[in-house]
Amino acid sequence: MPHPLLALITLLLCIAAGARAQERDLLVMEPEIEGDTSPLGQAGYAERLDRTSDFITASLAGVYAILPAARADVSLAKHRRPAKVHMCAPCAMESGREAGADRTLQVWVLSMQAVLRDVETGEVRYATAHDFRGDTEAAWRHAANRLVAGIAAIPPKDR
Repeated sequence: MPHPLLALITLLLCIAAGARAQERDLLVMEPEIEGDTSPLGQAGYAERLDRTSDFITASLAGVYAILPAARADVSLAKHRRPAKVHMCAPCAMESGREAGADRTLQVWVLSMQAVLRDVETGEVRYATAHDFRGDTEAAWRHAANRLVAGIAAIPPKDR
């Protein structure tokens, strides 16, 4: 008869393997600014966009298998901000295919908006918009938290 601790460890490893099998590969596209209502201008938002992207990517790790953007360097370079990639489904799908992703996530801000798209079919799996008050780091983080919570709540079979 196997030791109970060994049986528990085996069970946990099987559960973890099953959970990983359900994870889909996700390429998080660089967030973009839609519009410009601040004296900062688009260039002034670069650091905030990077922090927002890092936060979303880290928060979705475990929900998705996050792919490094470097796997899609060629197509991402073609579609680098401020090219309005968020409005270009074929651009996102091309970048996703290059990275080997199942899904791409396009995010744009002045209201925090995002589209989660199936790379092969172009089907929108999730879309959201979160308005927020104040052009502050805290307001952006609050909207990004709500975005991540909505994506994380998608049942695994529908991700």
